[in-house]
Amino acid sequence: MVAEVINLPWPSRDLHPNARKDRRFATNTRQAAREAGYFLAKQFINSGGVPTDHLVLTFCPPDNRRRDLDGAFSACKSALDGISQALGRDDQHWTFTLLRGPVDRKGGHVEIVFQVVPGVLPATGWVS
Repeated sequence: MVAEVINLPWPSRDLHPNARKDRRFATNTRQAAREAGYFLAKQFINSGGVPTDHLVLTFCPPDNRRRDLDGAFSACKSALDGISQALGRDDQHWTFTLLRGPVDRKGGHVEIVFQVVPGVLPATGWVS
């Protein structure tokens, strides 16, 4: 198994779908998250990282409060768009695995691993 990593900062509470009151108030925060994802992905490529279409996101929160993974994943949408743009890869083909990680008391982070699993192909389209 081959793996490559990008570490994003913990997403702002303003980006969480349950916390937002109006999308217009999060515009600057979304732009900052997108730029962070873009520049971290550029560093990843410049250091020899190889992107794949399966991403494993490990959420390491800044404290022990309860958080749902789908909300944390949604809060990362802008950063993932920036990563997609930097890599020049269409994110519609990406598949994801979401994991809970240990508490990171230094502000939290989201570890993104580009993973290749031999013999496993990501499924696309509808499953019936």
